[in-house]
Amino acid sequence: DRSDAAGTFTVAVEPDQYDIRFEPMSTTVLAAKRLRGIQVSADLSLGDVTIPPGLTVTGNASHMDPALGALPVDNLDMDFYDAYTREKAETLHDNTDCAGNYSVTVPPGIYNVVFVPPSCNAGSSCPLPAPCTLETVRLPNVVITAPLSGLNAVLRTASFVSGSLM
Repeated sequence: DRSDAAGTFTVAVEPDQYDIRFEPMSTTVLAAKRLRGIQVSADLSLGDVTIPPGLTVTGNASHMDPALGALPVDNLDMDFYDAYTREKAETLHDNTDCAGNYSVTVPPGIYNVVFVPPSCNAGSSCPLPAPCTLETVRLPNVVITAPLSGLNAVLRTASFVSGSLM
């Protein structure tokens, strides 16, 4: 569903509890927003919903191959958690491309940034997909008060831990 040019929206839903996600057009520099736990039992006006201004964060994710050197990590998921509240910021199009590059818009703030590698069954259309045995990288207290480029991570090979529950 979409809003009109004035930002007005109306959506018909069945009575239930919803998380409502607002996704600004990619041509704007606005961040996404989610309202959690909205109970709808009759017509409901949310009033004016303020969409926060956003800042673009770009970077690259790679891993070291013993024979080939640095290689890109495709389909890696970027997560931004508020360093104080630990609430996850809404991010659109936050996965890396075949070259390991990403570009995401977040509200200004201080974040714990998490580079989550693709799972073993994520599938990839890239010519040289990343292995599924890569570690998750966490960068604490990343201050974002202006557009930020070069927020990069090199992922190391991880080890699997497995077992059976009885």
